[in-house]
Amino acid sequence: DLIYWLFQKYVLLGNPKTLFIYPGYGLWFLISLFFMKMLLPIMDKLRYPVLTSFIIAICIGFFSCNFLGISRTFVYLPIFLIGFYYNGYVEEFSQRFKSIYSILSNKKVIIILAALTFFAVLLKANNYTINLICLKYSYHGFDLYEIVSRVIVISLGIISTLILNQLMTNKEIFLTKYGQNSMSVYIFHLFLIKILLDILRPYYPAHHTITIISVFAISFVIVHILSR
Repeated sequence: DLIYWLFQKYVLLGNPKTLFIYPGYGLWFLISLFFMKMLLPIMDKLRYPVLTSFIIAICIGFFSCNFLGISRTFVYLPIFLIGFYYNGYVEEFSQRFKSIYSILSNKKVIIILAALTFFAVLLKANNYTINLICLKYSYHGFDLYEIVSRVIVISLGIISTLILNQLMTNKEIFLTKYGQNSMSVYIFHLFLIKILLDILRPYYPAHHTITIISVFAISFVIVHILSR
């Protein structure tokens, strides 16, 4: 956070937020991950940890808690817990609902579900503002649209997590090297993205198609370089 604060102030010539108290662009994830790990023993004692965390994620929207990234910690906690409990949940589900699990574990079914989820994500991304998608800010009062939107966004995140876990393999593939170095990609891409945004932002409104293509191309290049 200190390095990024210096980068914002002296390279981008910006006015960064209070150091450590309000984590810099993208760095909220690291401190939220720390808090989620600390919350794990507490959530583990509950009978329904994922359901409880889901309810908390919806209710936290009524409060403004950007301090130390606390709001996002609780917003993304259900997805974190799904990942943590995944193997145990799958084993229990496969034993209790054998016929349903056999259908859901079929590769063709998984691919269809993945495609449907992908299109649902695209549809919502096109209709929702970036603030609703990022789940960073609290509701504007008792706004039913924002509440339902948060439920949908978190649910799509959980469904995506479950589908990706089903598609993952223990075999080494071409994506393995990228996954092994994902933390370095995440941390250092923040610096590159900020610089590129300043360069490319003037072209966004006029060339929408070029922007989309460039985002995918630049993302691939950045991941390839930083993962090495």
